[in-house]
Amino acid sequence: MKLELIDEKTRVTADGRYCTRTDYSIGGYAVTEFKSFYSNGTAITNYECTPVRVPGENCYLPEIYYRDNWYDCRVSHFEIQTTSYGALDAEEFKKFLEAQQMAMGVVEVLNREFGKQEGKSEKEV
Repeated sequence: MKLELIDEKTRVTADGRYCTRTDYSIGGYAVTEFKSFYSNGTAITNYECTPVRVPGENCYLPEIYYRDNWYDCRVSHFEIQTTSYGALDAEEFKKFLEAQQMAMGVVEVLNREFGKQEGKSEKEV
């Protein structure tokens, strides 16, 4: 599974903040990285990971969330939202399992590429 760069944008706000937005695609998901760099030297990074749902396909792709240590997490990481679809016949259950495996693969790549270890500061840019 490959994380593909789609687009990069940069802007400077009136208060001197430097912001970047980088869009990626991976395994049925659109991933956006938002970074804000402040004049006092601090930086904040956030990610949005949205399933790209196509009617009749990948309807079981779960939401993926980024949890960073800003919100009292010990380690920044990506999480998969668990969901109940009730009873599914064997064919639908197979699609469900494939979507869950896809999400697991995406989270493994995102954690490797963007996750941080405990106590580690923001990545240098």
